[in-house]
Amino acid sequence: MYLLQTLMEDAEADEGEELLVRYNLNGIEINEEGFNKLNAEIALAPMGGNFPMPWGKERVQLYFGEVPLGDSLEPIVIRKGFVRQLLPGAKIGAQGNRPYYEVCTDPKLLDLARKKFAAGSPKS
Repeated sequence: MYLLQTLMEDAEADEGEELLVRYNLNGIEINEEGFNKLNAEIALAPMGGNFPMPWGKERVQLYFGEVPLGDSLEPIVIRKGFVRQLLPGAKIGAQGNRPYYEVCTDPKLLDLARKKFAAGSPKS
């Protein structure tokens, strides 16, 4: 999931209405309040890494944790992203200051989380 921001072209600067465009690839968006609540309920370990993004390779902040599901613990991976500007011609601009969080469903990331927890340390 990626959040992109555009402004209405005909709006005055003081009355511009922000529009967020969501490009979702099976992720689940949570806001900062939801992330903080989840972080208070389960231990989330940070891990940074370089990953390919639609606009190029970038350092990404991930958080790994385990959530109780039935009688077992299942891995959860959260990616912290920042809203980017959507430019004319469907180009993606620079990163802004507004954060958002995505619960990642990518099997490769979940396998990485499983391996980290199996090794006894979610931190790297």
